[in-house]
Amino acid sequence: MTIFLSHITALECWNSGLLDALAFPPHSIARAPLGCMEEKRLADTLATRRSKAACRETLPFGTDAQSDASLCKPTAQDVAELRALGIAPQLKRLHVLVPGKSARNHLRGVECHVCTSNLPAGSFLRLSENLFVASPELCFLQAAPALPFPALVKLGYDLCSRYARSFDGSTSYDRPLPLTTAHVIEGFLDAVGLRGTAPARKALRYVAECSRSPMETALACALCLPPRHGGYGLPLPCMNYRVDTDRADRGGGAGYRLCDLFWPKARLAVEYDSDLEHTGPQRIAADAARRNALETEGVTVITATRQQVMRPLHLDRLAHQIARRLNVRIRDERLPSLSARARLMESLVA
Repeated sequence: MTIFLSHITALECWNSGLLDALAFPPHSIARAPLGCMEEKRLADTLATRRSKAACRETLPFGTDAQSDASLCKPTAQDVAELRALGIAPQLKRLHVLVPGKSARNHLRGVECHVCTSNLPAGSFLRLSENLFVASPELCFLQAAPALPFPALVKLGYDLCSRYARSFDGSTSYDRPLPLTTAHVIEGFLDAVGLRGTAPARKALRYVAECSRSPMETALACALCLPPRHGGYGLPLPCMNYRVDTDRADRGGGAGYRLCDLFWPKARLAVEYDSDLEHTGPQRIAADAARRNALETEGVTVITATRQQVMRPLHLDRLAHQIARRLNVRIRDERLPSLSARARLMESLVA
């Protein structure tokens, strides 16, 4: 049987980093990119190349070949073998995509999603001879009809980020590149006609690539989502933008700084200081040197702490401070209540 992992199961595989080797073949990354512009360029190249790969086994989707569709019907043995492989162990149910009702099987611990639409090249990646997984782009589209808008935007950040995060809450920060980019997802949406395309397109407008931590993602979402969705409606920043520093400020360092959130035209950087990573004399001194180096290059640096991000009144002051630097007006009368903004932030960091 040919099995197509999809929906939540495929998302767990991608978000947890389990499939990073598929997205980033060893020979494809000559060196670690520095800064979001180079990272986006290389990630876009790899994801575009992957999206052009067609699998013969996906032909039953969008056709009337019921005989082919029946070959995609999962069995109890298939489920047992998938569980043995450690596919999405936190999930009680495995989600698979089938090309017709005849391929649906009512098995315990399996949910079959029927798709009768034609799926373009790049919709699946091959895990083994008869096992495929929905691409990050298809996963984003499949999630669009079910997720609240802020959660869908956050998912876009996660898929286009430099971190991996499992359902159990653990996070790793060694992903070499984003899995995909907003540009590649948009191209996929242009080629497919499935339900959820409209909300997926709207959510992509608020997705910035190359976030390096869930808290950077949460802060960017809270600042940039439109007020009707609980945000402040600020312009989208570049995430981890590279700023080259003057030779005199390098001090034997790399000669550049990566800004967590950066607005190039305004030369404004917002640096998120976590409670764990930015404490102690040595780390405080390093952060001060970092800010001094950026300010020498004409960059205004605003520091955001977890306390500022998680407390609505503090976040409100931070957002207005950023808006003034960007010469953007926040329409306070359009903002939701402080409690609604608190709920949004809690949902973004959950």
